[in-house]
Order: sequence, then structure tokens, then C-alpha cells
Amino acid sequence: MRNLAVLVLGLLSFIGVNAQSVIDASEIIEKINNGQDVIYENVIIEGDLDFTQVDNLLYADLNLDRYVISDLDDMYDRTSDNYYVEIDSKIEFINCEFEGVVTGYRVDEEENRIYNAKFNNTVSFGGCTFTADVNFKYSLFEEETEMEYSILEAVSNFKYAQFNSIINFSGTDFYSYSNFSSARFNGLAVFQKTNFNKKALFGQANFAKAVYFTGTTFAEKALFTYAKFKEAVFNNARFDSDGVFSYANFKETALFANAKFSDKAEFGNTILKDIDLEGTTFNILPSFSGTSVNKMDLFSYILEK
Repeated sequence: MRNLAVLVLGLLSFIGVNAQSVIDASEIIEKINNGQDVIYENVIIEGDLDFTQVDNLLYADLNLDRYVISDLDDMYDRTSDNYYVEIDSKIEFINCEFEGVVTGYRVDEEENRIYNAKFNNTVSFGGCTFTADVNFKYSLFEEETEMEYSILEAVSNFKYAQFNSIINFSGTDFYSYSNFSSARFNGLAVFQKTNFNKKALFGQANFAKAVYFTGTTFAEKALFTYAKFKEAVFNNARFDSDGVFSYANFKETALFANAKFSDKAEFGNTILKDIDLEGTTFNILPSFSGTSVNKMDLFSYILEK
């Protein structure tokens, strides 16, 4: 009987240690409104976490003229009043699960307003699971931003987002469509061993400093058309579908050593200063029409090297 009691107590203790507590997303917004840092570990967040609900508005001109307006949503954005919601709290989630939408972007059609989150402190989602959409379209991240070893099961939208410090998505799994089109990366960008299991869009993205896609897997189309790079590292990257870099501009080195392109590799009209293709494999003859390396056509450059 005594042994049974000990076993029961042990099981209860084990459950107590490992059970995740559950909080409502509104609790997080309340903390931010009270000027508190947001730090959670091993919790489940119920409900939609909408950072634009924070009570700290700043009217801002998003200067949309610098973007290429390509869809109806963006045409709507152009004619709306735009507001940044200032978030000064530190945001840190470790091994948490988000059951609702996580967003820093909201459209109020009745008032014709756009609300975007502006994070003035560090933002970290380490080892987290997102079961619904993640939408940080137009969001502004002033300090270090991390989403390492996380799982994004639904759509992730970082279109037009701006990162002014280092960002790290290493080891993260994107299981649905991900959109980084026209995003601006003003600090170091790290996507090492990241898995894009669906289409990955980086068209017109601007990488002001180095970006690392080392060992990254692109299971479906990877689109980098018109992207601007300083130093780009795709060593050991795997492209299981089309890898499209047409009209991209690599201002310094473009490293593709030991990368593997299983389908089309398109580098048409791409501008390169220096490129490393040692050990790179192409299952289909790549397209380099109109491509230049340091103002020299690519094949002449390779022969010279």
C-alpha cells in the first residue's frame, strides 16, 4: 500500500511538472499596456494574439510609394490612414504553443485605417508552435528578433516587414506558404537549416547585410526575383523545386557551394560581383541568360576562374 501511495504521488508530481499552463491572449496585451515585459515558458496561449490592440498609437506615413503595388490589398493600403502601435515591452516566448492567430497587422475597413505593430524591444519566439496564421505584414522590428526552432503550421506573412537588427529563423519549419516579399533586412539575417516545406517568397526583399541560408531546404518554389543582396550564403542549400533568382542583384559574394537544384535554376539577368558554384549540382541545365559577374558574362567568368 505504501508503495502504491509513493507511485501515485510520483505520477502527480510528474504531471505537475510537465503540464503546460493555459493563458488567454488578452493577458499578454494587458501586460504590455501596463508597461510589463512579456516572458512566458511552456504555456499554451488561447485566442488570437493581436499586437495592434495595444493602447499606444502613433500615426505614421508608411511611404508606400517605394513599393511595387501589385494586389488589391496593397491598393487599399495606399489610400488608408496608417498607424503604428508602439510596443516597448520585451517579448519572449520559449516552448509555447499559440492556438490562435498571431498578428501585428490589422485593417479597419469601416474607419479606413491600417494598424501595424512596431516592436521597440527584443522579440523572441524560441521553440514555439503556431497552429494558426502568423501575420506581421508591414510590422517594424527595431531590435533583435528570433524565431528559432519553431513550427509554423499555417500561413506566415512578413510581407513589407522591416527588421532593423539581427533576425534568426534557424531550424524553423514552415509547413505552409511563407511570404517575405519586399521585406527589408537591415541587420544580419540567419535562415540556417530552415525548412520551407511550401512556397517561399522573397521577391524584392532587400538584405542590407549578410544573409545565411546555409543548409536550408526549399521543398517547393523559392522565389528571389529582384531581391537585393550584400553577401548571400546558400552553401549546402537544397532546392527540391524551382529556385528563381531572376533580376536579383548580388552586390558582393553569392555562395552556392554544394547546393543542389533538383528542378529549374533561374538566374536570368542576375547581377553578380562574385559567385561560388563549387560542388553545386543542377539536375536541369540552369538558365543564366543575360547574367553578368563583375560585368563579365557568367561562362567567361567561370572559365577564367
